[in-house]
Amino acid sequence: MAKIIPIPPPSAVLLEPALKDQSLMAKDWYDFFKNFFDNDPRLPRAWTSFDGTQTPPVHWEQYGFASAIVRNDVGNYTLTFAVPMRTTTYMVMGQVQENLTNTQKQYPPEILDRTTTQLTIQTHFDSGDVGDFALIRLLVFGGL
Repeated sequence: MAKIIPIPPPSAVLLEPALKDQSLMAKDWYDFFKNFFDNDPRLPRAWTSFDGTQTPPVHWEQYGFASAIVRNDVGNYTLTFAVPMRTTTYMVMGQVQENLTNTQKQYPPEILDRTTTQLTIQTHFDSGDVGDFALIRLLVFGGL
């Protein structure tokens, strides 16, 4: 199982200094920004980009709010959220690409299961056959 270093919510990272400064102004700003980052549905709640042809999957680009990505089977992956969603009504945008050089062969992943803590997807070739891809990108919004 591939482990990813947990990333705290943006509010905790960006507002750590305000937590130490107990002045009223710092507390007001802290509350404002915490509410903005933790509750704004326009901001992504989780994202990742990885190579699904390797076990465990290897991350290509930045990732956030993901504690693990696991290859369950051929073309079947589970993303575990570092911060649980409040609901399962989140939106997932995804793209799978056969290789890193041919951007013409891109397909959307199929969502198999979604919970407040995990998202499971299945990747398919144009033919409909299940397969592993060199580049898989996922972006999750909502779940507030």
